[in-house]
Amino acid sequence: MQTANMHAQVAPATGDKGLTATPSTRCLLPASTLLDAIVQAKQTRATTGKGNAYAELLEAFHKAILPAFFIECGGNLSEISRLLGIHRESVRKYATLAELDTTGTAGKAGAE
Repeated sequence: MQTANMHAQVAPATGDKGLTATPSTRCLLPASTLLDAIVQAKQTRATTGKGNAYAELLEAFHKAILPAFFIECGGNLSEISRLLGIHRESVRKYATLAELDTTGTAGKAGAE
């Protein structure tokens, strides 16, 4: 297995383990979002027995990527789902959670 040309990088954040974000760290989400998710997951795990960092980070990821797809596809959920390779209703669900307009009416009132 080659490791010299590996492109995937973990985005470290400053935490109790001494991890720090560096300018060369590549991640779609800000390091502060990752750190907040880690801290929150530790607190949740301490009180409930399990963390929820994945769900929080997945929601942040959707908020980061979906607006670009909505703009590119003019809000067409079917086209967005084709490009993402996921079901149209999944796009609608993720967009709703990310508080995006899925009706296609945003911005059209002043366009007449």
